[in-house]
Amino acid sequence: METQTITSSDELDARVLDVADAIGEFIEYWGFRAIHGRVWALLALHRHPQTQTEVAAQLGVSKSFVSAAVSELAAYGLVEVDESARAARVRANIDVWPAVTEILRQRELRLIESARDALEAALAAAGPMDDGSPYDLERLEFLRRFAVFARAVVRTLIRSRIGDLVGGGTALAGRLRSMFSGR
Repeated sequence: METQTITSSDELDARVLDVADAIGEFIEYWGFRAIHGRVWALLALHRHPQTQTEVAAQLGVSKSFVSAAVSELAAYGLVEVDESARAARVRANIDVWPAVTEILRQRELRLIESARDALEAALAAAGPMDDGSPYDLERLEFLRRFAVFARAVVRTLIRSRIGDLVGGGTALAGRLRSMFSGR
């Protein structure tokens, strides 16, 4: 990929908004609203905490839209709101892995377990059927084993730390945080 020189602050602002939009699209693909990804990304890329008014102005959306997104992001632990100042400032939490694992636990793991349970119930209903069944019981068993495998993979991800997966343990979050805070 060719590295381009940023020639102006306006161009950098535009590129950062492109990043926020791309992360928003990714988050939307995951089943959430794009504004969540856009707000989080913009906050994550700023050196200093921002007010919701500043975020709204940069993203070109209403403050109430940003406020709702910040509340939801805070509930997931993805942003921290400092209420001590007159205008509350918001900072992104770079360690997103706890939120990701909670989502995996609440959604994907439940869906996999539901599929596994349905497959096991179908196999139990089949019992020792002869070849007269219209269903391929070997395929049913294959899918059950696949669901068990998928469950094990998701459980492993849930128990893991992203830093452990890429090397560096939980120090990765600290390195990312210091990178973004300018230290």
